[in-house]
Amino acid sequence: MTGKGGARKVRAAGHCPAVLYGRGVEPRALQVDPKLLEKLMSSASGENTLIDLEISGAGEKPTETTKVIIRDLQYKPLGDLPSHIDFYQVALDRAINMTVPLDLVGSPAAVERKEGTLSQQLYELSIECLPSNIPSNIEVDISGLEVGQSIHVSDLPAMSGVTVVDSPG
Repeated sequence: MTGKGGARKVRAAGHCPAVLYGRGVEPRALQVDPKLLEKLMSSASGENTLIDLEISGAGEKPTETTKVIIRDLQYKPLGDLPSHIDFYQVALDRAINMTVPLDLVGSPAAVERKEGTLSQQLYELSIECLPSNIPSNIEVDISGLEVGQSIHVSDLPAMSGVTVVDSPG
């Protein structure tokens, strides 16, 4: 079922409407058990986790399995279960572009001494890598920062198999 009407019927039946798409792949409308999806999301190691998506036809047995990442996950306002999900089918031998969250580690000495405040300008980093190399996050050690100092994208340590797409400035 496709479109708004189809999505409403899927939700009324207790499922979450989903779309599977990818490079060279015809988009497909799917239905996902929202409770199973929440269980998957709570056990995942981050937003960019590689998932084996099992697709079943009218029967219960999976008819195919494909590698995907979640590109978009939507919730109803005040809802605790997902209302829509987009799966992106990946090829394990082809690099993809992703955004990965930056996690600040430590506390700047100037902040500890109450001589300054920390201002974070970038919360995620655009990268390109093979699906098997997608980091769940990028840790940035800020413990050595003093007043007036900053960390630039070019200051981040190189990651094996990962190319930073953002400007190094």
